[in-house]
Amino acid sequence: MKKAASSIKTQLTAITLLLVAVPLILIILITTLSTVSEGEENVVEINDAQASIVEESVADILDQNMSALQTLAASPSTIMYLSGGGDVELGEDIKDQLIAIDDAMGDGNNTVITGPDGMQVLRSNGELTDTSDREYFQKAMSGTLYVSDIQISKTTGKRISTFAAPVYDENHENVIGIVTRNYDLSDFHNLIANEVTEDRQEIVIVDRNGDVVAHSSHEIDPENPESQASNPFYTDSRGDKTSGDYVSVWAGDTWMISWIKEPKTGWVIA
Repeated sequence: MKKAASSIKTQLTAITLLLVAVPLILIILITTLSTVSEGEENVVEINDAQASIVEESVADILDQNMSALQTLAASPSTIMYLSGGGDVELGEDIKDQLIAIDDAMGDGNNTVITGPDGMQVLRSNGELTDTSDREYFQKAMSGTLYVSDIQISKTTGKRISTFAAPVYDENHENVIGIVTRNYDLSDFHNLIANEVTEDRQEIVIVDRNGDVVAHSSHEIDPENPESQASNPFYTDSRGDKTSGDYVSVWAGDTWMISWIKEPKTGWVIA
């Protein structure tokens, strides 16, 4: 009888411990899940805030360049020069204006005026080239303000984007040429590299094709382009969505990814 009683006592003790342990395990599990959830929310908040900051910085660069180009395109001297076959003396005065724009921007990039055939007629610095095959030329000649995706400069071999605006005749009826500024994309690398605030955080900008405009961790080699076209932050952005957050596992690690689409270009910051 003593042995049986001892056995029953042992079982009761085990059951009691189990009954106590189960709520404890549940509490620990709930607390852990809550902590993980709060951690993910904190990361998303940081990511969203930084993506918005970068998007605003990119938009500010676009606005500054486009504002300068639209002012140049609407200038009576620009219209007169393109309409009148390229007066030499007037051309010198306009070139001084192009140099003044570049000095005001202070980014080391060039401002250019191009004729209706795609041949550059004036530029602040460098050799004149034929740009008739460039998409930005065709878009601007159709009357559209346009920011190109990644290109390789014909004069410098650097990775650039070109900002373009149409020039209309004095009656504002026909496009008689375009004005452009090239933008060195390594400047975007410097911009986002300075925005990294967390260990193992990465920031990337991709263009309309999903090609990498800039990456915070490294410069992109013009001869070895990179693509993020298969990633959800790019594919999801091709529809009506303008921002998003998701979890992804890559190289054995779990990543929280937040993205936002820049409305003027359709580029994505992630």
